[in-house]
Formats: sequence, structure tokens, C-alpha cells
Amino acid sequence: MKGKTRLKALTAMLLGASMLAGCAKTGDSGSAGNAGGTAVVEGATYTYNFSQYDTPTTFNPHDNDIVDPITEYTEIGMWTLILNDTCDGYEWFCEMAASEPEDVTAQYAGDEKWDIPADATEGYAWKVTLNPDAKWEDGTPINADSYIYSMQNMLSPEMNNYNASNYYSKLPIKNAENYYKSKQGASKAAVASDFGEYADYGDSKLYVSFTLPTVAFYDYSAEDYYSDSEPYLNEAGEDLLDKYGSEDYVEVTDEVIADVNYMLKDWYMMDEIDETSYLDMAFYDKVLEPKTFEEVGFFKTGDYELTVILYSPLSPYFFKYYSSTYALVNEEKYEAGKTQTGDMIKTNYATSADTYKSFGPYKLVSMQADKEFRLTKNENWYGWTDGRHEGQFQTTDIVATVVEDSSTTELLFLQGKLDYYALAGNALSKYQGSDFIIYFPNPYIYFLNINNDVDSLMSRQEEGESRLILTNLEFRKGISLSLDRSKFLAQQGYGKPMYGYVSDMFVYDVETGVSYRDSEPAIETLKTFYGVSDIDEITGYDLDAARECLVNGYNQALEEGLCTETDKFVFDYPTWTNEAGYVKEVNFIQDSLDAATAGTPLEGRITVNMVVNENFYDALDNGEYDLCMAAWNGSPSNPYGLMEFFVTDYSSPQCYLGFDPESETLEIELNGEKVTKTYFDWYNALYSGEYAIADSDIRNQILASMELGLLQKYRDCPFWSASSSALLGRKVSYPTYDYVNEVSFGGIRFMTYNYTDEEWDKYCSENNYQLNYQ
Repeated sequence: MKGKTRLKALTAMLLGASMLAGCAKTGDSGSAGNAGGTAVVEGATYTYNFSQYDTPTTFNPHDNDIVDPITEYTEIGMWTLILNDTCDGYEWFCEMAASEPEDVTAQYAGDEKWDIPADATEGYAWKVTLNPDAKWEDGTPINADSYIYSMQNMLSPEMNNYNASNYYSKLPIKNAENYYKSKQGASKAAVASDFGEYADYGDSKLYVSFTLPTVAFYDYSAEDYYSDSEPYLNEAGEDLLDKYGSEDYVEVTDEVIADVNYMLKDWYMMDEIDETSYLDMAFYDKVLEPKTFEEVGFFKTGDYELTVILYSPLSPYFFKYYSSTYALVNEEKYEAGKTQTGDMIKTNYATSADTYKSFGPYKLVSMQADKEFRLTKNENWYGWTDGRHEGQFQTTDIVATVVEDSSTTELLFLQGKLDYYALAGNALSKYQGSDFIIYFPNPYIYFLNINNDVDSLMSRQEEGESRLILTNLEFRKGISLSLDRSKFLAQQGYGKPMYGYVSDMFVYDVETGVSYRDSEPAIETLKTFYGVSDIDEITGYDLDAARECLVNGYNQALEEGLCTETDKFVFDYPTWTNEAGYVKEVNFIQDSLDAATAGTPLEGRITVNMVVNENFYDALDNGEYDLCMAAWNGSPSNPYGLMEFFVTDYSSPQCYLGFDPESETLEIELNGEKVTKTYFDWYNALYSGEYAIADSDIRNQILASMELGLLQKYRDCPFWSASSSALLGRKVSYPTYDYVNEVSFGGIRFMTYNYTDEEWDKYCSENNYQLNYQ
């Protein structure tokens, strides 16, 4: 799994911070400046207003290539993730399904028609009982036949729908791809599904691609990672993107194999690679046996019952997650919109209010292109009367207005005509201190990296200078403690202070959405590292302690001959550009160190030297820096994978500068037994080895112990995590302002109102339509 996983395009600094709030789904919780929702007034209207850059040209779930803003409100899934009762995670809630899916694998195991292994016991076959109260917006019942019609059209080979692959790649329905591609003949398929895992391509022709996503480039294309300063070269020095990048598929020849393998040897940073490595970028002509829809593993077993057969098993969580709406469309409208051109059939379904029917809480009333769309309550939605949705969906109407520029959006928001305003640019600093701000986290985590590698520091050290002082642990600790992260982020106008290597966004249990950061081992790691009894006391900043550590480190360095009493300490700090944000960043580090060394022998002797380098990551990989701000990200559902960036060279050799994770060991106590491994071996055991499927308590203990051990080295000092931000209008409230993966702050389902529409109009008028959110 070697390779350089950082995209060269990671140059933008993102936004964000944190928010504190309790949880109350009944509207008694304070919110971002709001007092919390008031009691619902019978007969009153509650309209949610927001802006869009445009109106969608289509919101047909079969053929829509964007996430549209309409079906989010007009459609609802079989099972839906919603905010849990304590607002710190999520839970499944049955909607279009009457109950949890029933695993019936044992009933179909060994069945030749479906090719399910005879010894299979779970995950392959599922019975879905449908909600008998579900109706279209006109009151027409929705039953099993509705779903069969919808799926047959979604997968129709004549319709070539954009989203058909969702039902054979994400939800792996048996024979769905065969039916969908039954008239296509051969199609290109990737040989590698993961490193070292190759499809049986038989005698098929092989191709490589520099323009399409491949395993070699972590499901990006080689073109995505390309840099003029670091081209993909063959042994003759030819640029392979120039040579092979003009077409998506290049037929494999001996020359292509030699070129690609030579390039991948550099890309994987290996002295030698297997001669079959080119398969990591290869495709083959995949010929599927044509199937009819009757042979697809999606069929009716009752008027309100479906059975779904999969070609690879899924857990209950992921079966529900990928089932979505089962591509449900209204047959009457869908058929009325069909037209045929040659062998191709298309429909105008869901291109206007007249060509669409809702089955969710709201229905589309009107849509004017490039102006607005309006939704109102769907009176035939079962949720209003089933007794299961009390306290949900207080909103009665939704209006989305097309606004093309941020300044106009801000103006409308301040007039009370919009209830939501996404912040960007200068607005970030303008509203940074607002009580009405909300934050959406991003998986990027930023660290101040301190180079402590003797060789790379020595290679750039000049007469009268000492960079080697950075090899002193106490000195590095002093640098970290000198940094007031909250002050920095307030100055920059974005971000949330980070105190560990894993942000709140990373969950260890996808079933519940609970953050790793909320696990007991993770909490204890931060309390131990920062020496506090309550994590709310952590700031990461202590000027007096920083001064003491810097001076102690300096004195130790003097004794060890790493510096003299007259040496200057010049620390190179690489940045992408000399833009104002980077200048502020470097000045902040400089000012922090100046403050921490004032009145000490180090006063005036430390210089943070900004070095603009468009080959930023090359500088980091080669150790051509002393201090730098680096960033990593990962899958929010896999916090354990983040350790790759700290204890392996799979992503970059940078983590090996001054640290040898393959020889340095860490002792961890598990179930009362002390176990010792190298950091590298701990990662492999946790990610893909003996602890890969261990209980979460064990895995969290390992991750937290690794995190603590690495924090104590003060090589990567957690600084901030990225997020985006917005203002939420005074009219509305959420039950929580601590972002929860998958369900955000509760969404329209749990949004409550502090004013009826009539009361809000009066309030805005009384304030001359000039509301204050600063």
C-alpha cells in the first residue's frame, strides 16, 4: 500500500471552529444565539428560506449527476439515519420500510440460481417489509410493484441511467450489472480492486490509464497527482503523461509494462517492485453474461414485501445505508415523459413540478428556472398521522431563492429573508465571534511539524547557526506550548484548535456514529498528555511553561555541543505562496517564540524564515525545512487508518525524519497483559492484522496509546482542524450545535422555530429589516 497519498492541489486553508450545546429535540435547547424553538402554533406557517446558485435542471433520482436540493425534502429512504436522543450520534429510523431488514441468507444458501455459498449464513439475502401507509402525494398507494417498476427502469439497458451503478457497485444486487449492460457487450473494468487483489481477466486485452482512477493512485488518476516539477518518467526520461495521457485506455505492450513499472518504482518509493505492478493501473475488457430483469436479485415476495439478493455480503448497517430509496419513481409521470431516439429511451421525469410526484414530507409546488423553487407539506405523507414523528418536521414550507453572489445573499440574510448564510472570504472574520455561527467539520487535520532529523538539519546549518537544537525534546515541547492556537484561529478567521491527532469527525462505530475522541482511551490520552483532570481545561498554551522548556532545552543543547552561546537559530518555514494568510501564519509563529523567549538568553536569537516553495511537498519529503504546517486527512469512519501518516512511509518519507517507527517500540497494556511492538508493527496489527477486527475497546486503546506516544515526541504538534461555517438565522433552531456525522445538526427533521412566519415578518419590520448577527 505504498505511495504518495497527498494531492498536490492541497493548498487552500479551510474554515471552522467548534460549538457547544446540549441536545433537546423538543425545542427547549439554546442554539447558536437562539433561545430554542417555541411551542407550535396550530394553523401557523413556518417557512425555511435558503439560497441556491441555480435551480436543478433535473432531480430524477435515476439520471441526476448532482446532489439536488429538492429530493432531500420530497423523498425519504427505506431506513434513515437520524440524530439520537442524546444528540451525540445517530440511529436508524424506519420510514418507507415497516421494520428492520430480515437476513434470510440461510433460505437461499446453496441456491444455484443465486450462486450464494452453501455455507453462507448472513449478509447475502434480505427480506424488506414495506410501509403499507406510504403513498404518493396524490394519495395513490406505494407497494412492492412500485419498487419493481422503479428498479427495472433504473437498470434498463435502453435508458443508460447515470445512477444505475449505485445498485451493483454500492448495493451489490446480484445480476444487476449483467442486466444493465446486457446490450453493451464488453466494458472496461479495473484489474485491481486493492493492492495485490486482481480480478481474473483471463485472455482479455489489458490497458493502462493515466487519466482514470486506479488503485495505484488511491482511486484518483495519475493525472490528478501530476506535477511539472515531478513528472512521471520512464528509464529514457520521457514524460509518460505526455506519452500516454492523450487517451483513457492505452493497450498494454512490453514497452508500456516497462514504462509503467519504472514509473511506479519511483511512485511507490521502492528499490524494486514486482513485475506485475503495472496491473495496479490496468483495465480489461469485462464481458458479462447477459441477464434479464427476472434474473436480477430484486424481486417481489408479497404485496408489501421485497427480497434483495446480493453477490457479496453486507452487514445490516451497510445494507440499509446503500438501499436508500431503491430508486423509487412514480410510474404514471415516468412513463408519460418517455421518448425514444434510436435504441435509447429517456424521460423528462422530475424536471418540473408537473413531471414529478413526491413521497416524502414535502411536495414540490413550483419551480421557476434560475429564480426559485417552493415546497409545502405533503398532506398524504404517512408521517403526519402515524404517531412516530411527533416533534419532527415543524417546517410547513420551504423556499429556495436563486442568488448568484455572496454579497446579495448576506444582504437578504440580514433583512430576514433567508435563514441560512454560508460564510466565505471576508465574511469569515467579520462574523467569527457571532453567537449565530455554526460549523461543519472537514477531515483535514493540521500539525506544526518540527524537523528533528540530524542529517537534514546539519545539511542546511551554516556557520554561526544551530538548527540541531530542534533535536532536543524539551526545546520542541517549548515551541508547542508557546502557541496559542485559539488566538491564531481567531486571527485567521477559521478552524478549530486541535489537541490530538484525530478530530471529532472520526467515528469508531459506524453503527452509532460515536466519535473516537469521545471514547474513554482517547479522553485519557489527552488528559495524560496535557496534565489535566478535565479535557475542557486543555488549551495547549502555557507561556511560562513554554519559556521554561525553551531555556531548559537550550541549556541541554549547550551541554551536548549542539549550539554555542552566540549561535542564531534560523528555522526555515516552507509555504506554497507568499499570500497574506501564509505571512500571518509565519508571523504568528515568530511572535509566539519572541514572547516565550523574552527576558531569556534566547531573546532575539530565533528567526522563523518563510521560504516560498511551489514544490512544498518535495521540500517536506526531503527534509528541506525546520518548521512547517502539514495536513493529513482520512476516512471519517476509520480513525485507525490515520496512523499510516505518522508511522509508515506509505504516504511520505517525512515521518521517518528523526524517527524510526520500524525500530522504536511502544508498550501497551491490553486486557491486563503488556504487549510490546514497534510503532510500525502496531499500525499493521491495528489496520490489517491481529487487531483489525478486535472489539472497539481494544482498538481504541491501541490507537490512543500510539497517539500518546507520538504526542510525547513533539514532532507533530496538533494545531487545528478544518471546517466550513455558516450563520443560522434567529428564526430557527437546531437541537444541537455539535456536528454529528451523517446527520449534521439534525436537519429539517429536528429544526424548530422561534417565530411563526407572521411573527417573523413583524420582528423584521420592527428592526427595519436590518438584523444584527455580529
